[in-house]
Amino acid sequence: NIFAFHLHPEGSTYRAEMERFASAMPLGVTDMVVGKDGALYFAVGGRESESALYRIVWDNDAANTAAATAPPTKTTKVAATATPGKSSNVSVTSAPSAPALSPSEARELRHKLEAFHIDGAPADMELIWQNLGNSDRFISYAARVALEHQPIDKWRDRALAEPNLDARLNALVAFAHLADRTEQADWVKAVAPVRFADLTVQRKLNVLRVAALGVIRFDPLEQNVRQQLIDAFRPQLPADNPDVNRQLAHLLVRLKAPNIIEPLLVLLEKAATQEESIDLAITMSYIDEGWSLDQRKRLLQWFDKSAHLAGGYSFFGYLSLARERFVGLFNSDERNELAVWVNKPYVEAPVQLKAETRPFVREWKFDELVDLVEKDKGPRHFENGRKMFSAAGCYNCHRVAGSGSAVGPDLTGVGGRFGVRDLLRAVIDPNQTISDQYQQMVFEAGGRVIVGRVTNIAKDKISVNTNMLDPKAEERIPRDEIEKQYPSKVSMMPTGLLNTLSADEILDLLAFLRSGGRPDSDLFAASPQ
Repeated sequence: NIFAFHLHPEGSTYRAEMERFASAMPLGVTDMVVGKDGALYFAVGGRESESALYRIVWDNDAANTAAATAPPTKTTKVAATATPGKSSNVSVTSAPSAPALSPSEARELRHKLEAFHIDGAPADMELIWQNLGNSDRFISYAARVALEHQPIDKWRDRALAEPNLDARLNALVAFAHLADRTEQADWVKAVAPVRFADLTVQRKLNVLRVAALGVIRFDPLEQNVRQQLIDAFRPQLPADNPDVNRQLAHLLVRLKAPNIIEPLLVLLEKAATQEESIDLAITMSYIDEGWSLDQRKRLLQWFDKSAHLAGGYSFFGYLSLARERFVGLFNSDERNELAVWVNKPYVEAPVQLKAETRPFVREWKFDELVDLVEKDKGPRHFENGRKMFSAAGCYNCHRVAGSGSAVGPDLTGVGGRFGVRDLLRAVIDPNQTISDQYQQMVFEAGGRVIVGRVTNIAKDKISVNTNMLDPKAEERIPRDEIEKQYPSKVSMMPTGLLNTLSADEILDLLAFLRSGGRPDSDLFAASPQ
């Protein structure tokens, strides 16, 4: 893809409107320039894929014709109002739309609200309230802060009864900031009955963050308040979204909810990414009761495996502290039963690629995989493709849609840059083309052969990282001992990654890669929220 970004005022601030200017599948753009003739020239190719030079010219007549026949531009509505009134606190309504504001009007509105950010200053409560659920988050934030500068007695009841969810959540944040512990029962009546399962992912996260804020601000919670929150959120675990699961786990552990250890362990053992598993393990290390011996063993076994995971310089220290906290909550009987783990020093182990142990299927060849893809009628399955990306160990080195490691290149946009044949060739034979960004160097020095990536060059020594999964694996080579140095012809990426996958699993994995980790891609039959 080639994108154009057009800056324009929107709401109370500015936004860049993205336009897909030119696209193809694949289109690996390597360089572009606007020529003296006004045309856009760009080259594609690289990494031994097919190269080409393109020119895009401006057709003034066609542009004028299109402009003359184009329908009026649809204006985005940025203001919303909510009618105050009583709510059953069970269902949540949407706010009716107000007339759209121009950018100057929106900025003026935000400035009016910000003028109320002074304790004791006269304020227009209706103006504040009308904008608590504003779709412009800068305006809604200004309204919420303005509300916090008004006496809570003026708006307490209205906040608890607000029927619009977005406005209610903002009002409940202000309520949690200002109310004292004696008002937690009223607060929970406005939070707990929300129909959580019917919400979008983003609104679920918003509800969970408001609930977490109240748990912190009203601490310690009364037993009946704690139970209402547990009753509301415990049935939602596990959710379909890992971010929602993460927030649910944090909240339920803080609430000391019963019967959450097993579902959290299942999520831990099935986690697709290293980030997900680490967060779950650290969260579980705070649970001080309700464990069976078998469950204790399972988390200890995860910590043993985690000693091989890749991370930064402080990475293992955080894992060690979490394990120490977990073991510190054992009673004497548990310590005796689990002595083989408790008494064993927890030490950092050599980094290993984390890949699921799977039976050998077959040694897939390039041509048969190309044939497999070309005959596939689809659609594919997103979640299984994501699981296969994890099962093959790809998350150890690569990121997709924000998850994974930065050891190798980010693969989020790889589907737009490479065709299926190029993708398959890169997986089947990673040594064929090695990017200079990730190519290792071979040093013959002092009778040794050292392979790695140069991390620093000093006057008398060269520092070489010999294991990209471990930043501490470093060799310092005296420069006067170096006899030869040359680029390695062996990729850091292992071969045979697809040999434990079935045909359908490979097709799902390729669809996951080509989609850039987007479940709403046309490549998939059904997409989770």
